[in-house]
Parts: sequence; C-alpha cells; structure tokens
Amino acid sequence: MKKNATRFIVPLFFLALFLAIVSSGAIASAAETRDTLVYGISTAPTGTFHPTINSSDWDRDIVNLVYSRLLSVDENVVLVYEDDLITGYEVSADNKTITFTLRKDAVFSDGVPLTAEDVAFTYVTMVDPDYPKAQVPLIAELVGGREYHAGETDTVEGIQVIDDHTIRFVYREVFAGALVGFTEYNIIPKHVWQDIPVSEWMNRTDLLSNPIGSGPYKVLEHVPNQFTHLVPNDTFYGSAPKIPNFIFKIINQDTAQAAMINGEIDIFELTKLNEDDTRPYTDAGFQIIIYDNSVIWWSPFNLYNPKFDDVRLRQAINYAIDKDSIVEYVLEGKAKVPVGPFPVGSRYTTSGAVRSYPFDLDKARELLAEAGYADTNGDGILDKDGEPLSINLTYSSDNEIRRQYALIIQQQLRAVGIDIRLIDMDFNSLVSEMRTRDSDRYEMGLMGASLRVDVSRGFDTVNQFTFLSDTDEYKAFQAELNSTLDQEKRYATAVEFGNWVADESVAVFLYGLPRGFAAHPKLNIVSYMYEYTTHGHEWYYDE
Repeated sequence: MKKNATRFIVPLFFLALFLAIVSSGAIASAAETRDTLVYGISTAPTGTFHPTINSSDWDRDIVNLVYSRLLSVDENVVLVYEDDLITGYEVSADNKTITFTLRKDAVFSDGVPLTAEDVAFTYVTMVDPDYPKAQVPLIAELVGGREYHAGETDTVEGIQVIDDHTIRFVYREVFAGALVGFTEYNIIPKHVWQDIPVSEWMNRTDLLSNPIGSGPYKVLEHVPNQFTHLVPNDTFYGSAPKIPNFIFKIINQDTAQAAMINGEIDIFELTKLNEDDTRPYTDAGFQIIIYDNSVIWWSPFNLYNPKFDDVRLRQAINYAIDKDSIVEYVLEGKAKVPVGPFPVGSRYTTSGAVRSYPFDLDKARELLAEAGYADTNGDGILDKDGEPLSINLTYSSDNEIRRQYALIIQQQLRAVGIDIRLIDMDFNSLVSEMRTRDSDRYEMGLMGASLRVDVSRGFDTVNQFTFLSDTDEYKAFQAELNSTLDQEKRYATAVEFGNWVADESVAVFLYGLPRGFAAHPKLNIVSYMYEYTTHGHEWYYDE
C-alpha cells in the first residue's frame, strides 16, 4: 500500500508544482520574457528575401530587417541617412549626378565588408536583360541604363565606382525622383550572387530564404507557411536589436484574437478599426496602435465634363461635404482628412502650408447662387437654364466603407440642392470608366490612391482621373518639380501645386485610412508610414 500511495503522491506533487508556477506567472508568454516578439501575419511570405526581386509586402518587411539601404525617410517623409549605409551625398550643379559616400563599418552577416562594388552590382542587375521584373526608371534612366538592358553594352556607364566607399550615379537628364528612389532598394552582396545568372535568381530558394544582408537582423530559420525567425546580426554597424528574437508567425485571421489572448503572438494587424472590432482586444488588456498610412480616398471631378467648367460649382461641393463628420461617423474618428494629394501625416499636410476646405453650407450655397443655380420649381433641387443640377457619382461597393461614403455624400449634397445619382460598378469597370474623358457615366468618382514617398506620385494621382495634365498650369508645375533634386525646392513646388489644386477644387479629398495593430500592452513600436519594419530593431518592451 505504501508503494502504491507513493505512485499517486508524486504525480500530485508535480501537478501542484505546475499549478503554483502557472499562478505565480513563472510560465510567461513570449513577450513577458522581453527577448522575443511574435508578429502574427495572415499571409505567408514567399521566402523571396531579396531586395530587388521580392514580390510581397511580408517578404519586404523581412528584407527591411535583414538588409540595409543608402537612404531612408523619417516620420515627416523627409530624406535621412544617419542609420543607413552612407555618411553623405552630393548632387552636381546640373542635377544629373549624385555621389554617395559609404560608411566604412558596414559588413555583411557573413563577415564580408560592404563596398561600393556591392552597391553597383545591386543596381546594375536591375537593368540586366534577364531581370525578372519591369525596368526600374531609377536605373534605366542612368547613362547607358537602357542600352545595357537591350544588350548593346557590357556596362552601365552611369554607375561609377570611384573607390571602395564612393559611388557615383550619372543620369542622361535630370531625374528628380532619384534620391527618393534610392530609399526603395536595399543592397545585396555581390560575392553571393555574382556567379549566378540573374535569370536563375528566382529559383535559388536556398539563398533567397537564407539571405546574407547588412541589416540589424539575420534569418535563423524559415519554415514555409509556418514562421520566419530572425535573430541579431552581430556584424550590424548600428545599435543591436532591443528585442533579440523577431518571429513572423502565420496565423489565421479568424483565430488571431484567441492566439493573442493565449500568448502565441504579440502583435497583429487589424483589418477593421471600429470600436466593436477592437473592443475584444482592449477588453483582454491589449493596446491598439494606429499609424498614418500612405493610402488616401478621394472624389475627383471629370474636368472634361462641361458642367464642371465653373470652378464655383466644384468649390461649393467641397464646402458642402462635411469630411470630418463622415470620418467620425463611418470610421469612428480613426482616420484623418487629407490636405490635397499628399499622405496624411506627412509635412505637406501637417505644416498647414496647403489650403483645404472646411465644412461651410452657407459658403456652398453662396457659390452655387453666384454660379447661377436656383430652385425655380420648389422641388429641392437646384437648376440652371431649365436643367436640374444632377451629378453622377461612380463608385464600387465591394467595400462597406466606400458604400457608406457614397450614401452620405449623396445626402449631404442634397442639403444644398444637388442631386447625386449613385452608379455602382465592379472595380475594374470603375477604373476603366474613370479613365475615359468623354464618359457619360463618370462625372464624380470615389477612388483610393496609394501615395509613395516621392511627391510626384501625388501629381500623377490627381491627374489620373481629372485629366489635369492637359492644362498648361499642370505642365508647368510638373516641369518645375522635375527640374531639381533639391528636396526643399521640390517641397515648395509641391505646396504651391497643392494650393493650386485646392483653389481649382479639382477633387474632394475625403480620408486617409490608417493602419492599426493589436499589440502587447508593453510593446513600443518605432515605425513610419511607408516601411513599418525598417526600424524594427528599435522596437522594445517596457520594463
């Protein structure tokens, strides 16, 4: 009996010990150990951890932690390089030549120093005839870039290695977006890739999923469709990661909440930010982190439609739409109203230098009256020369937010006597219709736009559905923007352009939808709108 009793006492002892450990918190989640971050993602990286040929956002997020680049942008979307591969750069007087000076302490994770040869190799291979993606203007516009791609030359004349730590890029004409363009591509090691034909790069999964980079982390293990585990790169020239283990773990969108509560993941991007969607996370003790995004939603006018010839009608519509209240009602105040064709949160919008339209029904009605509109038959709809003021608003209702915005715009414009006819179509048809100048259906539209780092993207966005490029003013602004690499001069031109866009009221800028994350309550993220993981080595947990 004594022997049998011992058989039960021992298991009961270990059970009691286990329960004591659990209740005391000795068994902790990954985050509570302070050395591990598990980033839950719903889409698996492809394992193409290569700066110039990756094709997914999640691959790029890992690339940004493993590789370094020449330049970055800060939280105000201003060019910086203090944490990057250069110590400075010079632009020639004619704005056609850029010379970069590389830092001397940059080393790849395999111990090989990073030099100007690696930088040159990275960019030359982007115009290789067998490069698997579309030509990149940043390199194609260099002297000899297109010729090299066509197989007419053996070198790219415009890429010049001066010495181990100096490299020069020479353009055939002024390429104003060049400096910003260099923020997009990290540097690869020549000694790893030079003996492999570019045509075979996509097949080298052994190298793609086990990259050699010069960034703060290196890949310890990549298990397709399960996880990617990063650890510190001991050769990194900058400060060591504050969280040593950075793990991207594939998690089902439907089970992410349970996974966070169970301590399986520490951060997860949310697709919906309304209170009903975030409450389960906050009730469980997690924080909601919201960052500005580079995507804005806007409603352009088809300026080829004669009813918009009078700028006062366009201005009246801008005054009559209460953008702030729509953001509050539809998005529960989680978004911001853009100022012109610029990302919310950038200095173009935060400086106050670009004019915008406040909600003002009286001003809207005053402008409509000045333009000759009146309700002559008492039906609540303004008319002019016997024609009611009726405008088509084309949109795609495959998204609930867009559907709500269309309905509210219809209601708000009705309040000043404008009849809005909603025309719903699938997204591809919508884009095709809005690109047609003489469309009989597209008069106003509802569309999203992703604005990249270079401000010229805002110019292109505004033109795409308003056809502003047909105007002399637009051409003049674009010529001025493209005449220099001086970032402050380009900023001043962009501000002037933004105010012209506002005065002409070529569109209604509605909202900039942010990105949101549910995260461990002690996690601190250092992140900017374009590259969320570039500063991942600076993320940390509060003590």
